Amino acid sequence: MPGGYRVEPVAEGATLTGRIRLVGEMPSLAPLPVTADRAGCGPAMKPNESAIVGPAGGVANCVVSLEDILAGKPPTPAVTMAVVDQQSCVFVPHVAQAWTGSSILVKNSDPVYHNVHAYSLPGMYTRFNVGLPQKGNEVKVRAAGAEILVLKCDAGHRWMTSYIHVARNPYNTVTGNDGAFHIGEIPAGRHRVRLWHELAGEHVFELQCPAGATVPLDVTVRLRPKPAWSVGGDSQPVAPVTSR
Repeated sequence: MPGGYRVEPVAEGATLTGRIRLVGEMPSLAPLPVTADRAGCGPAMKPNESAIVGPAGGVANCVVSLEDILAGKPPTPAVTMAVVDQQSCVFVPHVAQAWTGSSILVKNSDPVYHNVHAYSLPGMYTRFNVGLPQKGNEVKVRAAGAEILVLKCDAGHRWMTSYIHVARNPYNTVTGNDGAFHIGEIPAGRHRVRLWHELAGEHVFELQCPAGATVPLDVTVRLRPKPAWSVGGDSQPVAPVTSR
């Protein structure tokens, strides 16, 4: 398997379950103005997806991963072939999951010129940059190492941002609007759990996962007003992330 991970049966696997909730104030995030290709991009204002918090305070789009597991359950098809589309000049989904060494399918469903420029977090090194000039274009790229990628469109669409979490094993998920998560078939033992969100940064925990047990993990996070990187006048990220 990619990244040296081995698929093997998990006897009496543990389950990690919990919820990520907001603590403190919700950052004030204005909608994102469409400043180019308005005829093809749809509404003149796009929702800011950097912070989506449900009625009970659940934080969406938080990556939860167990990074130290080298053998266990097989990956799902959704991560062995991640798909990122561009719809109405918005990346869909906002946070995707991919598998180390597998393919990522990037698509253009808009009648405008797009590209997908992927940078590593931290460091802001270009990982891939592909053009999708016409509606219906799609390109497969390879996910190399385990990391967070930030995606931008350099074709004048500065408001467009999304992320891909590239994992080395299948023990990861992304929270929904209720902030809940569930990861099953975990090999028994002590594991490192990493939470990541673009405005909350990174949080790391060590948890004991006994065989057959359900292990709860409820976490509260504070959200910054903007990601810990900025975008320059040429639409390129110009400052490294400090996410810890």
